Amino acid sequence: MMALRYNRKSLGSFKNLVKSYPPEEFNSPFRSTVPHLCLWRDHEQFIVSFCQALDIIPPAHFQASFEYQVAPARGRGKASHTDIMLEWDDTVVTIEAKYTEPPYQTVRKWLGVGNSNKRLVLEGWRELISHAAVRSIRPDDVLNLSYQLIHRCASACHLDARTRYVVYVLFDDGSRKLNEDYYLDQFKSIDYLLGHSPGLKLALIRIPFRPKPAYLDLQKEWTGGGRSLRAAVIDGLLKDTLMEFDGFQPLWIS
Repeated sequence: MMALRYNRKSLGSFKNLVKSYPPEEFNSPFRSTVPHLCLWRDHEQFIVSFCQALDIIPPAHFQASFEYQVAPARGRGKASHTDIMLEWDDTVVTIEAKYTEPPYQTVRKWLGVGNSNKRLVLEGWRELISHAAVRSIRPDDVLNLSYQLIHRCASACHLDARTRYVVYVLFDDGSRKLNEDYYLDQFKSIDYLLGHSPGLKLALIRIPFRPKPAYLDLQKEWTGGGRSLRAAVIDGLLKDTLMEFDGFQPLWIS
């Protein structure tokens, strides 16, 4: 059984989940939110396939919170919005979906020069991550890592759990080059900094999919200059006319 939430508010159906997102989230068919939500239409099959990819036992009961927010533990700044936070027993799994997104800015670039508040925010994220780390890390150790990865790891660590996972799923429609090497380098770097912690596991999973005709039409319309396709994207999500998935392919698990 699954308890479904959006931003910690309980929902009763997939339809309610889709309608909980801001409409502008669906303007473009190339947003990772689109395959991300398609994957969750059959949540029972998803959780089985997902756990098999991670080599863990699927839970009988779990809570799935979409757009799960964790505010900075120090300083003033935006909350970290995790695509999905899964919780069961003594396990927490944060899932971040990637499709056409470019690499995010590094901690060094995000910090800028002389911004004491951002330094404080980074220190707060670091303190949360230290709950699961084998060895402590200094703020300067993570300057070349993605700032998003830092606060995603911190989000996984703010909850009390024996085992925590940070998982990036890379959606692959076969038409574009994925940033697999980039994500792999980022994950291996932070895993090394944390001392290969058994309490904070990291994983990359590729999820190939085949676009259906309706989705190909939406992509073509967007590429040709069409904008604000939200109504057609939402309709495709609700009617399941956008894509079919071809299994889960683990790329790397710490």
